[in-house]
Amino acid sequence: MAKSGRNTEAPARTAATRRVAPTWAWFVTSGRGDPVSRPRPKRAAGHLNPTGFAVQSASASVILLLLVVAGWSVFSWALVARHRAYRSAAFDLGFFDQIVWNTAHGRWFETTFVPYNFLGQHVEPVLLLFAAVYRVHANVEILLLTQAAVAAWAAVPLYLAARQVLRSAVAGLLVAAAYLLAPHLHGAVLFDFHPEVMGTAGIFGAFALLVAGRPGWSLAALGSVFLLKEDAALVGLGFALIVWLHGYRRHGLALLGASLVYAVIVLGAVMPAVRGGPGDLQERYGYLGTDTRGIVSGALRRPDVVLRHLLERGPRRGLAHLLATQALVPVVTPAALAAAPLLAANMLTTHPPQNELTLHYPVLPFALLLVASVSGARWLAHAPRTARLWRRLRLAPAHRGTALAAVLLAAQAVGWLTGSPLGGRFDPEQFRRTAHAGAVDWVVSAVPAGVPLSAQSGLLPHLSRRRDVWEFPRLEGATHVVIDRKAWRSSQSIDTGYTRVLDALPSLGYCLLMEEDGVELYARRDDRGPC
Repeated sequence: MAKSGRNTEAPARTAATRRVAPTWAWFVTSGRGDPVSRPRPKRAAGHLNPTGFAVQSASASVILLLLVVAGWSVFSWALVARHRAYRSAAFDLGFFDQIVWNTAHGRWFETTFVPYNFLGQHVEPVLLLFAAVYRVHANVEILLLTQAAVAAWAAVPLYLAARQVLRSAVAGLLVAAAYLLAPHLHGAVLFDFHPEVMGTAGIFGAFALLVAGRPGWSLAALGSVFLLKEDAALVGLGFALIVWLHGYRRHGLALLGASLVYAVIVLGAVMPAVRGGPGDLQERYGYLGTDTRGIVSGALRRPDVVLRHLLERGPRRGLAHLLATQALVPVVTPAALAAAPLLAANMLTTHPPQNELTLHYPVLPFALLLVASVSGARWLAHAPRTARLWRRLRLAPAHRGTALAAVLLAAQAVGWLTGSPLGGRFDPEQFRRTAHAGAVDWVVSAVPAGVPLSAQSGLLPHLSRRRDVWEFPRLEGATHVVIDRKAWRSSQSIDTGYTRVLDALPSLGYCLLMEEDGVELYARRDDRGPC
């Protein structure tokens, strides 16, 4: 018997659910009473917008396409321009480039950046797809361009979901524009390459399928996030709540269980076994425990320590900024709790960029909160508590979702003006090639292919497709060293003695082969004698 598309799992309203406070009632009521999960009657083509705005579906599709192409163009230009200006970093672009290159040559997930296989630090199966591409053509810019394309394309399923929930093509476009303008997205996209940035597409795709009444396909779409990083276990835990709130209890429980099993196997067993014990990332939770089990146990046993850490200035400001750029709309919905597992994992660390929710760290919580914002806008548009406000504003019910989507876009626009690296914090020097870059090109091109190499951070991503490479001043087994005295230096290279090791290179047996405008290439003498 064919499925009708109606949510058959959802129970009817009960007296208990009717007594729930209005803020929660819209989510816990389900089935026929749920305004999101209920199937919609079909409308004639060109009339998908019931708000009174004269926007036909074809026009909305054209505008959406322009937004996505504009986003992809800007993201691609910024990433490639930064890389070609020698502003990309060893950690993490050179790191991922070497892993993909090694995997493409049969050394699966090998790296010299950490003292164990990459699978001991992160589980990211999507790198196998990039390795297949590298077998045909190895170029680090493939990573950058793919990330830019997927991050921009994620606006499409978000538009479809927002259009369905808010009953307006205009509202869908405004929400999609808010996503593409978001400073948290820009910060993540521009921080070189991190697979989880592409997870926004999986989250929004799952949401679009969920509100369309396809919970099975929704879980399948969310499964793509599990290819990107082990953090997907926390995404799954959070999204299970969203599935549950939309009335699909069995699917929500299945996702919850699968996420827990994945976390136990991958985080609790596979990764520790590969690295042979705690890794460098676990040190960020050292005040709670030494390994994954100890960290979780410590957090549960010492809630006072956890609360004190969360109330520190960095985590507080990071969370406040994340919510402010969404106009606080997520906080009216229990769906906002979907971001809690990921937010806790980030904010409980002692690593400032992570607990302050900067760089790529907030991108997945940001996506989950944006899903909550769409649901929250729907509730605010029709909740009895807000009826008086809407009457004062003289906005009919059909127009309220669009107005709230506009508020969301305005909040992201303010964030873009004040905090985006592509907005108010735009620094053209980060993307501009100077005359000095020509000297760097010449010396970098002279480095022999395949030799074990130690290179300065900004140079290393241009030289990382080799079996053995380290960020200077780590020498390990490097036979060649390349540095740029006029370029920027990473904080970790300064902390590990950049200047001291550079001055000691001759005494360590390294001879200067060539120099151009402060860019120097050294080679180690086999006998460690004088140059």
